[in-house]
Amino acid sequence: MLLTYGDLFQQFGPGRPTVGRILQHPERGVDAKKDVLIYDAAVHGPATADQANPSSVEISPGRYFTISSDPHIASVVGVYTSVGDYLSLD
Repeated sequence: MLLTYGDLFQQFGPGRPTVGRILQHPERGVDAKKDVLIYDAAVHGPATADQANPSSVEISPGRYFTISSDPHIASVVGVYTSVGDYLSLD
């Protein structure tokens, strides 16, 4: 299961960028091997806290599409990721 959220802990910098983690056993909790930066609106302006409510769907086995907002370009943005992005060890 892919869990996406606006990062409050600033592990990827200031603001609240969209991050995600794979929950291999969601019944056991929300711990994950790593969090992955999916999208940061700071690429278009200063860091922003206006990315807090992303949404994701698994479009095929192991392939995800996540939407978030980018207030600097007044747009909803979409990013494709795969399960390998979240489970690789690097």
